[in-house]
Amino acid sequence: MVRRAEDEPRRPLRAEADRTEGRRPQVAGPRNCRRLGRRLQPRSGGSGDLRGRHRRAAARRVGAEVVAVRAARTRTLVASPRGRRRAVAWIVGAALAAIVAAAFTAAFVAGHYEARLGQMARELAATRQRMQREVADLNDALAAYRSAADLLRDPTTRVVMLRGVGPSPGATGRVIWNQAAGGQLFAANLPSVPQGKAYVLWMIGAGSPRPAGVFRVDAEGRATHHVAPAEGGEPVEAFAVTLEPERGVPAPTGPRVLASAK
Repeated sequence: MVRRAEDEPRRPLRAEADRTEGRRPQVAGPRNCRRLGRRLQPRSGGSGDLRGRHRRAAARRVGAEVVAVRAARTRTLVASPRGRRRAVAWIVGAALAAIVAAAFTAAFVAGHYEARLGQMARELAATRQRMQREVADLNDALAAYRSAADLLRDPTTRVVMLRGVGPSPGATGRVIWNQAAGGQLFAANLPSVPQGKAYVLWMIGAGSPRPAGVFRVDAEGRATHHVAPAEGGEPVEAFAVTLEPERGVPAPTGPRVLASAK
């Protein structure tokens, strides 16, 4: 009679039951419990474990066969002329796609940075021009103050104060004047002039007012202007500033904005 593998774990239990039959039941201690537990555990190497090993071996063989078939198919496709043509066409297509993508990316990046660089160049040029104007204005102001300092060393130099009149009552000014060397005008708080207009300084003496030059103000309403000596050495008693056409006029025609204070 063939014994089944399932009967193997039951043998210790039957033997233990036969030995203990007719005896008085006793409580098993911890050591006997562990021993009995080990006896009840199924032995390895049974038919169930054998079947598992067979299944795993069969799965490995099937996997190896699938890999071999795929490799053989790939070699056949590559080895055949048609397969080689397909492979070459695929490689060429992939290369062309990569080149087109790289060119598109390069063009996009170049266009973006070119626009940004152009904007930065324009901003830099505007900043440079503004700084050049500011430096030129500072140089003119420095030259005017040096000229005024030189004039003030002469005891015959006088300072003529100007006050705002007409449309610019808040304007102020002064002329550092030397009869022999000329003078320097400093004005402040003058309003900006409209297009085609400018301020004209006038020297007032015994005769009619004589023009002493055309000047403009900066964004803050300030201006400096060098005044040449009067022709013929005629004495100058006062000064005035009017708003005239920028080309200049021989006699005052516009409103006065600065006049000598009395």
